[in-house]
Amino acid sequence: MFYNLLLIGIISILGQVVILRELSVAFFGIELIYILAIGIWLFWTGIGALIGKKTFMPAPSSIIFLFILLGFLFPLDIAFIRRVHILFGGIPGAYLPFTHQLIAMTLSLLPVCIILGLLFQWAAKLYVNNGGKTLARAYSIECIGGVLGGLAATWFLRLGVQNLHITLICGIISLSAAIIYTNRKHNTLCRLSAVIIISLLVIASLHTSTLDRWMTRWSHPNLLDTRDTPYGRVTVRMLHQQLAVFENNVLSFENEGTAAEEFVHLSALQHPEPNEILLLGGGTEGLVEELLKYSPQRIDYVELNEIMFNMISLHLPERTRKSLETDVVKVIIGDPRWFLEITRYQGAVPDSKAHNDAVNRGGLTARNYREGLTAGDCDKYDLIIVAMPEPTSGQTNRFYTREFFRSCASRLNTEGVLAFRLRSAENLWTPQLKQRTASIYKALKAEFPYVTVLPGVTNIITASIDSLPTNPEILSERLKDCKISTRMIIPEYIHYLYTNDRFFQVRDILNSIDAPINSDNRPICYQYALMIWLSKFYPGKYGDSIPVLSYILQKLNATKITGILFPYLLFLILIITFFSIRRNPAVRRIVLVGFAGFVGMIMETLLILHYQVKSGVIYQDIGFLLMAFMSGLAIGAYLVGRWKPGQGRINARWLGAILLIGFSLLNIVIMLTINTGFITGLLSVSLQLVLIGIFVAGVFAYASLDRVTDQRNVVSPLYVADLIGGCLGSLLGVLFLIPMLGLMTTAGLMGGMAVICLILIEWRR
Repeated sequence: MFYNLLLIGIISILGQVVILRELSVAFFGIELIYILAIGIWLFWTGIGALIGKKTFMPAPSSIIFLFILLGFLFPLDIAFIRRVHILFGGIPGAYLPFTHQLIAMTLSLLPVCIILGLLFQWAAKLYVNNGGKTLARAYSIECIGGVLGGLAATWFLRLGVQNLHITLICGIISLSAAIIYTNRKHNTLCRLSAVIIISLLVIASLHTSTLDRWMTRWSHPNLLDTRDTPYGRVTVRMLHQQLAVFENNVLSFENEGTAAEEFVHLSALQHPEPNEILLLGGGTEGLVEELLKYSPQRIDYVELNEIMFNMISLHLPERTRKSLETDVVKVIIGDPRWFLEITRYQGAVPDSKAHNDAVNRGGLTARNYREGLTAGDCDKYDLIIVAMPEPTSGQTNRFYTREFFRSCASRLNTEGVLAFRLRSAENLWTPQLKQRTASIYKALKAEFPYVTVLPGVTNIITASIDSLPTNPEILSERLKDCKISTRMIIPEYIHYLYTNDRFFQVRDILNSIDAPINSDNRPICYQYALMIWLSKFYPGKYGDSIPVLSYILQKLNATKITGILFPYLLFLILIITFFSIRRNPAVRRIVLVGFAGFVGMIMETLLILHYQVKSGVIYQDIGFLLMAFMSGLAIGAYLVGRWKPGQGRINARWLGAILLIGFSLLNIVIMLTINTGFITGLLSVSLQLVLIGIFVAGVFAYASLDRVTDQRNVVSPLYVADLIGGCLGSLLGVLFLIPMLGLMTTAGLMGGMAVICLILIEWRR
């Protein structure tokens, strides 16, 4: 059973990564899908672990059968997810109804999760039934498997292995377990079935590229190319010379519209002579081509996604491709926030031949950029254009916070201009749209005294430490002086933008709304983005008429009651509840494990979100971060699992107290380090996740051993409590606690909850 538990852990984490990525693509990259899917995953895994009687002992052949079923379900599940939009009658490019999305997620996750939960329950029972083994040790073994699964997920993503290929590998691993551990005398049929299915999966893995394209064409006819990247799936289509690029099935840009022209010229005309330009993203959609019309001395173009850049460059029109190879253009592959936060560097145009060679290879890396620079130029810009995606996730929200705008301000010359765009509604703004835009606007105003918003379907927002032109004639004259030929940006259109009634209405709305400032530690914009997404399905609740919940959240933000009264009310409720249940040992044990899972999941989410805000590469490193957390779980379960009640220097009550107090202190330390910005790197965040996992698993192991005579009786209840607690933590943490309270306050709140859990320890022996 040791190897079975190990394989369950490997398959669980590896399969979770691939299925979550597929669901994200199927539902247009909305980050709420991850949250809902993780919650559903934990819930149904818990249900699977709860199935059957506590005293039921499965036969080993039953576990083999579940491995075979799981190996068959993984690739079938991916095919279902990729086809789900068509199966549910969805319109191309439009969201499915929200209820249909929930049904689709449930159908795709339920079979796999039920089997995984049942697998652990049965394998753990057989393990603890053999020679006095404990549930804590079984839990530790499964977590070690999770570590290996997280390593595999990270390794595959870094090597560029496509998601479909990883799915097939996951199925092959599961089926291999069935073949290896099948009894030859009594399970010939199982072995034969596993061999046949694994042969089919191996054949499919040899033709992954063809199979991947065929399945992608279900939703994307006229397909040119598709590829999974660390930031999502990129798909390129072409029809009648019109190139269309999709990220997670959402149209990113097409090359025959006027969006690039409108964004660039309405931004560049704000500056009298933009010679030094920094472009953050958007180069492949034609922004560089438009910027070159101003004859700048230098354009630094920072591209986050190297795979996407190389992939799209192969299909760009000749004029756009040549604009990226111009001598004044430097293509830098790196994180825009990293680039901005370099306090001092020496900039100069590298040798043209070396530069063009680097561009032809896919752009300059950050290291090549530094090595190729010589002294001479300053590190300031006349114009910074932010062409990053909308702030609808933790990954993209980091480009619309006060800290980001402060970095931009530090890199601007006198009269320098910052410009970015936000999708909006031209005529009617819902309350959530007002709050979202106002939170970004106030973050911008905190660093820039002069801000102009040009309203439309897409708002173009410009800011400067110096003054901005308010007379449209100034922009029109600059357009004429530059002798720029445009299709849409003409003097009459500029005059209309600055003089129509929407221009003044938007300014008045943004100045009058009392919205919190969007920041790294309190990503309030992320919460409003989720509400805007929900309003697409329930306009009567999340649109014009604010529901009770939304109204309460708005008032809590306005009165700042969330940081003052809410924690005390919560602590009071928990204290009363814990005192009322502490006399029942079974209930007390379940609640203790559930709260440990709840606090651990919120702290895990908090650290991952903090890492995302600072680095933006969560899709690449999520496997490594999950591996770190699972490592902590394995260590904690193993160390505490060696403790024997009634033996040794530490008795049960003091062991529980040490675990809970240590957990609380760790949360306080994390709160303080987030405030100082210390834990921002992958290794430091991973270390914090390891420590969190140690305490969560330590509490789990302690509860499973303290006054438990038969380990088989606590397998299902405690494992389910751990999963349900994690499910609630993932949902409440991201949807409510972190957006409303901020990262630091949430960490402090979790520290207080860990201390209150001391009530659940039985002090009288």
